[in-house]
Amino acid sequence: MWIKVNILGGAVSARFTSSKVADEAMVQQIGRELLDLVDAAAETKKLLVSFKGVEFMSSALIGKLVLLNKKAKASGVQLGFCELAPNVLEVFRITRLNKVFRILNEHDEEDWRDDDDDGDSGNTGVFAKLPKHPSSGGTHATPPRDDL
Repeated sequence: MWIKVNILGGAVSARFTSSKVADEAMVQQIGRELLDLVDAAAETKKLLVSFKGVEFMSSALIGKLVLLNKKAKASGVQLGFCELAPNVLEVFRITRLNKVFRILNEHDEEDWRDDDDDGDSGNTGVFAKLPKHPSSGGTHATPPRDDL
């Protein structure tokens, strides 16, 4: 297994177990594991994916994350990414996926786990807070776009 799973507060939480997610077989397995987690999050309606320790990920993993986002939306599950290393966050910014995915900062992550909202995926609650990223002055937490 390339993903460690926990139930934390009101969310299913997943964490990568490798710092490099590049091998094709690994990416395929991770993709399957992540998609299965959407079903596991059906009750909590929240899935939090931690990138803690991930220093490198292949473009194939980005494709799997896009599929994960689509399945989560179709299932009514809120998806959030957290603990991204600066270089991983930069990849999301360059590809503009930071506008597609919910990227949480440390405080948002804790609030979100404990948030017992009605599951509405709109920009309410913790996702309405857009704290400034310390190095760029830009937003660090981003609400997802519904048109992608």
